[in-house]
Amino acid sequence: MTWDCVVLERTLFAVKPENITASLPYPETFTVKATSDPDTPITYIWYRRYIEDSTFDDSACEDNWCEMFNASEKTYIANDNGSSLTILNTDRSDVGTYRCVASNGVSQDVVEMKLLSPKPSSGACYSVASFVITIIVINIIIVIYDHV
Repeated sequence: MTWDCVVLERTLFAVKPENITASLPYPETFTVKATSDPDTPITYIWYRRYIEDSTFDDSACEDNWCEMFNASEKTYIANDNGSSLTILNTDRSDVGTYRCVASNGVSQDVVEMKLLSPKPSSGACYSVASFVITIIVINIIIVIYDHV
């Protein structure tokens, strides 16, 4: 009897995503690329980490990691081979940690990334400050007018 031994290259992420600061309500995309044996297809599975006090039904999750396309109520899109995940119409509930697992059926690699909370724009702060100043000036005018 003859036995053939085939050694496959380990699956490794060649391109790891960076954390993204959300731009509400626009789409955000995480992209990864894994390498392995050229003749072995790589599958990608995306997960989202939910906090314990979340109202999300975590019965299908493990350690608060839920598979994106089986456990989500939101709309997410993966490209044809699964190496990118787009979150459509992002909102504050999308902020959190995401995970991608790449596997060639023999080995796997895991990478995590975060969708960060959007920073308030300086224009928004300026608008609020302008509004407050306008209200103060109007009140001063009213007080002066009442005393005339």
